[in-house]
This record gives sequence, C-alpha cells and structure tokens, in this order.
Amino acid sequence: MKNKHFIKISLAFCLTVALLVSCLSGLSASAATTTKATKQLIADSDNFLSGIQMMESYAGSYGDDIGGSGLYWFDHQGSAFNEEYWKEFFANSKAMGYKICKFWGTYQMGGIAFDRTFNMSTHSVTSTDAFYVTGYTSDYITNLERIFQLAREQGIKICYTCMNHFEQAYDAYGAARRNYEYTRFSKFIYNNLNREYYIRNFLTGVAKLANRYSDVVVAMDLYCEPEADGGKWNTSRGTNWDNMRDFIKAERECINKYAPTVATYCSSTSTPDGLLGVDYGNLGLDFYAYDHYSSDGTFLNSNSQARYSPEYNFLDRPFIFGEVGLKSLKSGVTLKQFYTNYLNTCVEQKIPMAFYWLYKRHSNSSTELLETLDGRLREDTTAIREWHTNKYNLTTPSMMYCPISDNTVTVRWFGIKNADSYTVQRSTDKENWSNVTSAAYNGSACLDGNGKSGINRYEITDNTVEPGNTYYYRVVSGTAISDATYSVVVPAAAE
Repeated sequence: MKNKHFIKISLAFCLTVALLVSCLSGLSASAATTTKATKQLIADSDNFLSGIQMMESYAGSYGDDIGGSGLYWFDHQGSAFNEEYWKEFFANSKAMGYKICKFWGTYQMGGIAFDRTFNMSTHSVTSTDAFYVTGYTSDYITNLERIFQLAREQGIKICYTCMNHFEQAYDAYGAARRNYEYTRFSKFIYNNLNREYYIRNFLTGVAKLANRYSDVVVAMDLYCEPEADGGKWNTSRGTNWDNMRDFIKAERECINKYAPTVATYCSSTSTPDGLLGVDYGNLGLDFYAYDHYSSDGTFLNSNSQARYSPEYNFLDRPFIFGEVGLKSLKSGVTLKQFYTNYLNTCVEQKIPMAFYWLYKRHSNSSTELLETLDGRLREDTTAIREWHTNKYNLTTPSMMYCPISDNTVTVRWFGIKNADSYTVQRSTDKENWSNVTSAAYNGSACLDGNGKSGINRYEITDNTVEPGNTYYYRVVSGTAISDATYSVVVPAAAE
C-alpha cells in the first residue's frame, strides 16, 4: 500500500515537474519571438529594413498633438489631431520605398495625464512635489489606434518611440528654472512609485494596443538618447544612471509582457562607447541603436568606419541606426547624392535597419525635409525612390498623398522606369474602375526631367468628384498597377 501511495506521489510529482517545464519552455519560446516580426521584415527586405522618422506630435509639427493636450514642460497647447497629416506621412513614405515609419509618441510628456496640472511660469508647486501618472490625456489612446489603423491601410510598419529629449524642455529657460525642472523631473521619471504608475497607467495600455496591431507595430524605441538626459541629471539633481537603467528596464519588461513580438531598443546620440555608461548590454533590449549625422552620407566624417560595422559588436546584439540624417551638406555634394550615399552606406556596413531623419517638422525651408507644406514630395526624393526601386525591384507605380481642396483632388504618384504612359483610374468600391485621365512619361503631368529610364513624379487634378463620396485612386501603366490604392473622402456639401 505504501508503495502504491509512493507511486501516486511520484507520478504526481513528475506531472507537476513536466507541467512546470512545459510552462517554462513556453515562456522561453515567447521570449524568443520578441524580435521575430522585425527580423522577418529585415530578411524579407533583403537584410535591410529602410525606415523614415517624423518628429513628435506637438503643435507646429506635422503630426499634431496625438492627445489634443497641453505639453506640460512647455505650457503649450497642441493643435487638434489631424488624420490627413498621418495619411500623408504614411502614403508618401511608402511611395518613396520606405518600409517602416517611426514617430515620437510623447514629447516632454505630451499625452501623459498627471494627477495635477503645472504652470511653469508661476511655479504653482514646490520642487519637492511628485507628479503621479493617472493615464492618458484627452483622446490619446483613441487617436493612437487611428494612427495604427492608417498605417495598416497604407501598408506600412510602425516604430513607436516612448520617451525622448526631456533635457530640451529646460534649455529654453534660465538656469534657476532648469534646476527646478530637473528636480521635479527626476521625481517623476526616477521615483519608483511614479515609475510604477507610468508603467501601469500609461505604457501598459500602449503595449496592449501595439499587440492588437502586431502586424503593424514591430518595434519600440524605449528612450531616445537617454545619455543626453542621464548625463545632465546627475546625483546633485536627484538621479543617476542606476535609476535611468531601472526605468528603461521596466519599460522593456512591460513591452515584453504585453506585446511580445515587438522589438525594443534605445537610441543613442553619443559614440557607441558612451552607451557603456548606461550599461546598455544588460537591459535585455533587442537592438543596439545609434544616431548619426553626416555631411555627405558616408558616416565617415567624425568616427572610423569600424565603429558602425558588425565587428564593432561589444554589446552582442544587432546594430541599427535609430536616426541617420544630414548635418550640413558638404560642398560639391547634392541632396540626391547624399540620399544615395546614406542608403548605400547602410547596406555596405550591413546595418539591418535605419531611420532617416526626418520627414517633416515646423519649417518648410530646411534641406533635411522631404516634402513641401502642401504635402508634395520634393524633387530630390526621386533619388530615394530610385534607390529603393533598384534595391527592392519595385515594378509598379506608387501612389503618393492625394490632397483635396474645393472638391478637386490632386492625384500624385511615382512612376516606374521605361513606362510610355500612365492612366489614372477612379472607383467608389475598389472593384469597378473608370479612367480619369492619361499622362505621358514626359508630358505636362510629369514634374521631373529624369527621362523615360529614370524615376519621375507625376501630378494631375480631378475636379469631377461629388461632395459626400469616397473615391479610390490607382495608376496603371501597361500591365503594372500601382502597389496600393489611395482613398479620398470628399466633404459633404455645406447646407
């Protein structure tokens, strides 16, 4: 009888152990899939995932404020959420050939709700007060989901940046105010209890939403340039690298739990060695990222080539460019040459993923921007489209952003090489298509003079739309049909 009991107990113990092992294996499998989506995208893109970044969402930028809320550190009210800006960003980015779009989800705490408000000009609280995170401001999470939906509709992937550039909020003010803000900021970002509130009341919801859109959201930058903030917020202001690491690690654990297929990283603006100060290698992140700017696109102007190569891999993880962009154009180098150089350098250096800085921000004059205020891609962007055409063997026209004004739709697209003509077609159901107009490769609709064998931008207007309808546009050249349709909702007539 004792033996029977022993056998039963042994069997129960074995089953328990087996179940535990199975659970642990499941956890390991889950952890192993963390970068599966991103790695697959990189592999599918011939081992280079080409991305582009738009600046954060505060008033004056092209994204507008996601949450329609004030940005606490600037005492600044954001403008209303505008879908058209996001449609433009995604449509034009894809048209140029980019595979993934990155944007700052918060900026100086924009979009995050606290348990009280603060007026920087009056200092209505003392420097010993801590502000606790209660959730989202206004319609932040609703609008963020709409952004994910628009990315899905346009067929492009997303990289969401959680935190970035706190130090810039203080540089615009005097030293006394900066010191005050440093103290209060450290009590928010590095206070253990408030960190818990941030993770639970804000980031968890973002992570769950990202998981629901796991086909779209494939990466998250947990903290943009942490050493810039950590280096300034030294122990005299209440923080150090230890709690900076704790904060990033807490973010990573949250993302891994609620959005396990999303890859995580932090981007750095210092030299790669500088990241050792953050103990970057022990944070459990999926990528090592560095931001770099060049005057000619070769990235050899300030650091040796070895620093950006896979051999310089002391952190034992893939190296990517969190930002790569133009510092000041070198004499004799054109923008088209710069764009081609930076993309070639990424491939030559075997960088698996890189984000060009940037698509759009306040001004219309900066050479680093890729479009004009009306949403038209600049002439130089044909070099970006041509590079991606050669890299990814793009063989169909690509629809750009198509704005509408006064019941007239401006239809824009990138052409393909060696096409004689294009036909713009329109539909109200995506099934039945009718011709709007035709355009020769060198006709009046062509905005460039790159010849039949080159890549050109095209633009025509359609003033035959009716108010209250939704129209879909595509471009056909021979047997080649544009890789996506573009939808335009014509506003209803005013009563």
